[in-house]
Amino acid sequence: MLTRLANMMPSPRLSDDEAAERMATYRRALSSHALPDLYAAFDQILRKCRFFPTIAEIEQIIAPIRAKRMARVNRAGLLLLKHEREWAPPVADIVSIEEVAALRREARNGLAVSGEQR
Repeated sequence: MLTRLANMMPSPRLSDDEAAERMATYRRALSSHALPDLYAAFDQILRKCRFFPTIAEIEQIIAPIRAKRMARVNRAGLLLLKHEREWAPPVADIVSIEEVAALRREARNGLAVSGEQR
């Protein structure tokens, strides 16, 4: 992504060694970020920046993107924690045939009382 970005945007003329060192520095500085955050940041850079951004500018662009993703991750973690704390196995796994027949009779009786028969 960095190389494509450098090729598409105006940047200072650098020798091949300088350009390789620059890309290595950027890669090292940005390696702690999640790939989805970097993709989203580079999409914004392509739309907003006129020149190749500094590492600090990229960090500013990534910060709100990372914050939104981390909020979603934290919410998901809390839901999992809630599930683990509150989940209990079902009391009865199987309903007997007699219980099903009794429920059907009650439903039919209830419908007949209300004037609906099915």
